[in-house]
Amino acid sequence: RLCQENSQPTRKATSKQWRRAVCLLARYNRQRVSAMSVKLSAKDKSRATPDPAEPERKARKSALKTTSIRWAMRVSTWEPPTKTFMEALRLLSPEDKEKVLKYRFYHDSVRSLLGRLQILRLLAVVMKIDPSSISIEKTKKGKPYVANPEACPDPALRGMQFNISHHGDWVILAAESHFSVGCDVMNIDRRRGGTETFFRHMKSNFSEG
Repeated sequence: RLCQENSQPTRKATSKQWRRAVCLLARYNRQRVSAMSVKLSAKDKSRATPDPAEPERKARKSALKTTSIRWAMRVSTWEPPTKTFMEALRLLSPEDKEKVLKYRFYHDSVRSLLGRLQILRLLAVVMKIDPSSISIEKTKKGKPYVANPEACPDPALRGMQFNISHHGDWVILAAESHFSVGCDVMNIDRRRGGTETFFRHMKSNFSEG
């Protein structure tokens, strides 16, 4: 110490004491730098060595991730030329293509086409399934599902449930990675009573809540 406690008069440090203080400070700095180097080396080594439990931790974290999708598209905003319409049709399966073309009116075909394109977008963009590997089937009630979920690289998305609906000027899609989901859209003619009349007539079809 270069000076004593405050209760005693301060003495001026000699050159010998200064040299000793500088040596002690240098030694302290060398020890601290050495300790930091050892710590950093150990940290770098731990980073370089892969943790065998890391893939399992990532899988558990991914399994807890819930993905919810809600898409809605207004039909009147998309008026494709015939060439674009036919190119989009080629993306569908023969069965879906037949259903799209069976409609009498062009706008009904566009609604049906947009609904199926939204499903393809969900599988290719969200679930990352190779478009050439996409296989869609339907339940007995007509609800679509992925027939080959193992084609999805993310295990948390392999159970994706989805549904589409189209009516009037809207085409909608709802999807959930961990829950069953359904959706329905309907154009209400306000000249026939509006929303209240519609729900009164449809009350028997809705669940409570």
